[in-house]
Amino acid sequence: SELPAIYALEVRPDNAELELFDTLERHGNSGPLLELPHPEGDLTPHAKSLLLTSFHHRRTSACYNSYAPPELEQVSSIARDMPSPSALSAARHLGFTTIVVRHPGDDPKATALLERMKKASESPGSGLRFLHSGRSLSVFTLSASD
Repeated sequence: SELPAIYALEVRPDNAELELFDTLERHGNSGPLLELPHPEGDLTPHAKSLLLTSFHHRRTSACYNSYAPPELEQVSSIARDMPSPSALSAARHLGFTTIVVRHPGDDPKATALLERMKKASESPGSGLRFLHSGRSLSVFTLSASD
């Protein structure tokens, strides 16, 4: 009988995403990530985000646990209101330094969120700065209000 074929599969994030997080680290941006869109009350693991975390080693809001941590509702509320000034302030207060928005594909709500984030980053004093847009995600830095 013939043996089945065995294939090696390299499982790793996109090189552009890895390079982006290396660049962020070199520029001193190494704090926790608020990843959007945020699933409300859903603890389904975000496979791409979790895999990427194993390479960049930053804390992320896109985590997976066997139970809902008490902060889940607070982060969900912040994500729902993003990018309002109060949501940006609350994200800062929780220690988030970077907001990663996964590109939405065909989801109109996620597309609208990305557009609101870009517009808010153009507003002086928001403390939100657009940093990068690649094939699969856009990155914003979150700092103290100007």
